[in-house]
Amino acid sequence: MQYWLLGECGLGPPEVFDLKQSARSHVPSWITRYRSGHHSTVAGLALNWLGPLPFLPANLPAGLLGAMVFVLALALFARAVVTITMAGSHVPTHLPSTTIVESGPYRFTRSPIYLGMFLGLIGLAIAFDNLWLLVMLVPFALVIRYGVVAREEAYLERKFGDAYRGYSSRVRRWL
Repeated sequence: MQYWLLGECGLGPPEVFDLKQSARSHVPSWITRYRSGHHSTVAGLALNWLGPLPFLPANLPAGLLGAMVFVLALALFARAVVTITMAGSHVPTHLPSTTIVESGPYRFTRSPIYLGMFLGLIGLAIAFDNLWLLVMLVPFALVIRYGVVAREEAYLERKFGDAYRGYSSRVRRWL
C-alpha cells in the first residue's frame, strides 16, 4: 500500500512510500494521510467556540503579540520555500528532491517549513487567546515529527547518503 505525504521536500516516486520498505512502517496509515495544520487550527477554533479557554493575562496585548509571532512564522515559511526553490529543489512532495539545501533557514533547522507552521499555530493561539490551539499543537507536532519528518529524513538519507548524514549531524531538526 502506498501513500503520499505532505512535506517540505519532494519525496520521490511512489515506491519510496511502500509501507513494507519504509523505515517507519509501524506508523499508522492515518498519520501518513494527515494533510496539514489546518485540521489542528479548525479543531482548536471549534473547541474554543464550544468552551473558551483563555490563557493570557487580560492586560496583555495578545492580538498584537500573536500577530507578530504569526508574521515571523509566515516569514520563516516563505523564506524556506524561496530558498529551496532557488536551490533548484522542490517543495511539492510528488516531485523528488534534487539537492540538499544548506542555505537560508536550512543553516539553522532541517525543517523550517514545519517550524513555521508550528510558530504560526502558536501565533494564532496567542492572538486569539485560545488555549485549545496550543493543545491541538501537540497532536499536530507528533504527526509531523513521526509521520512526515521521519519518512522525509529516511528518504533523504537513502537518496543522498553520507552528504545528508553530514548535514543532519551539523544542523538540528528543529532549532
